[in-house]
Amino acid sequence: MMPLRGLLALPFLLTESAAVPNIAQEKFVAPTSFKQGCSGLRPQAAAVGETLYFLPTPGSAPLAFQTFNTKSKKWDSLPITETRVGSMLDGASFTAAGDFLVVSGGKSKHVLALNTKTGKWTAAKDMANSQENACAIGCRGYFYSMTGDMVKADDEEGRRLKPANRQVYRYNFTSGEVLENNGKKSRGGAGCGCDPVVDRLFWAGGFSNSGVTADVEMWSADPFKRRGEPTFSTSQKRRDVGAAVCNGKFIVAGGTDGKAASNTVDIFQTNSSTGGSRVTVKLGAALKLPRVACLGGRVALISGGDAGKGGCNTKVFLLDTATELTEGASLPVFDGALNAAGQVSVATDEAAGSVMFFDGHTGDLFTLSSEETLLV
Repeated sequence: MMPLRGLLALPFLLTESAAVPNIAQEKFVAPTSFKQGCSGLRPQAAAVGETLYFLPTPGSAPLAFQTFNTKSKKWDSLPITETRVGSMLDGASFTAAGDFLVVSGGKSKHVLALNTKTGKWTAAKDMANSQENACAIGCRGYFYSMTGDMVKADDEEGRRLKPANRQVYRYNFTSGEVLENNGKKSRGGAGCGCDPVVDRLFWAGGFSNSGVTADVEMWSADPFKRRGEPTFSTSQKRRDVGAAVCNGKFIVAGGTDGKAASNTVDIFQTNSSTGGSRVTVKLGAALKLPRVACLGGRVALISGGDAGKGGCNTKVFLLDTATELTEGASLPVFDGALNAAGQVSVATDEAAGSVMFFDGHTGDLFTLSSEETLLV
């Protein structure tokens, strides 16, 4: 199968030594399909080593992960024998923590972990609140989650009640240890990221009883604490954002304030001791629930998401972290669109430096080529 190649042509200021890599794109169609769509679907994915795992969307059958091996480039499936997962697919959080795949929330308090080495599921300690749309992440082998949209948390007039607690959690599935602390807010629809180099976790935006926020909450991963961490803020209040850490930068893309979607991308320095040195650039479309992934440890790919009347976004926006970003610049677009037609999830094989967007039927695998071209 011949890859499609596109050359990055970036509008940002570059250093003389900045080499702009080629990006290869390959299309892979899964042997079986999940339920697909655009508005309302939040497909989830995770990676353990060279295997990418895609959680079935609500209404999909059978109850099984679709898996893709980035080395053999072959699809497979893995039955989900923990039956409670089937009732958690709507609003679930899904991530990898070391060798464990973790499904949590989904309108429940449950935290269910699959040991990919033994094939055994473990039901860890329940969280304090039934919730959905939380952003969970694996970092340094631990599982972290911040309280998302709480289920049955509105009063009779539909106003969000102030929660009795809004916890941040850390689980160690090897030892069984569970730690929890009080978060500043609940974070329904937040975007999150981890930079293990500087030992920091980030949750950007989200919705709580105070409404949609622009706050970026930061925690130390190990030891697990918030005190002493600086405060960042996004350029707009938003939830349903895409986020990831890439090459020392925390990237927050798209989202909505509840009335309109955003076309902005905020980039923060993860090691900042003040306000994050934020730079804000623009997407070519306003997107709710875009996906962000770090390709080859260098280029952030931003794709997917709900473009409103425009349907599911298939453009792939490129943010090269090796360049010096210019405030207000528009991100370039990869010259090949996603083959996936529905809302996508995204998973990253960090060791191989590859990223796949998957809509339940079609996967688009991106890699950086070994060839490099200087932009002059």
